[in-house]
Amino acid sequence: MLEQAEFDTTDQGTLRPKAPSFTKKGDHFDPIEISNFEFDIMLPDIAFLDDPIILFTLYYNPEMISIIVFNTNSYVRKPKDPEKPWCRANKWYPTCDSEIYVYFAFHIYITIYPINEIANYWKISKLSPYHSIICYISRDKFQKLHMRYRVAL
Repeated sequence: MLEQAEFDTTDQGTLRPKAPSFTKKGDHFDPIEISNFEFDIMLPDIAFLDDPIILFTLYYNPEMISIIVFNTNSYVRKPKDPEKPWCRANKWYPTCDSEIYVYFAFHIYITIYPINEIANYWKISKLSPYHSIICYISRDKFQKLHMRYRVAL
């Protein structure tokens, strides 16, 4: 097994297939061919498979969230319609770590309780259920984050 894989330098609990490094950047993506290899799930001692918060923070640790916040706030979105430079979608207030966590939580929530239209989560009527997650993020902020969310610059 270890002949085909090596430990990740940033996370000793992760095995990566031995493959050549990427040497160039560009706007075209060609997936690399990876041969099948056996793997073992090796989690840190603090992680348990029945604790979703710990598992989530293994991938999205505070440093990663800070990078996402910085990249999201750094992204400059040009108006799609030059006739409307002051439209609501172009008004941006910087985000913070807690808003990114709520943004992720909302995405998880909508996979558990899918609805055809995102705006319907904020719709309040006698015929539609109340989604308590809307107390934590407004529809406009969610849409703005969705337009600007960036993992990398």
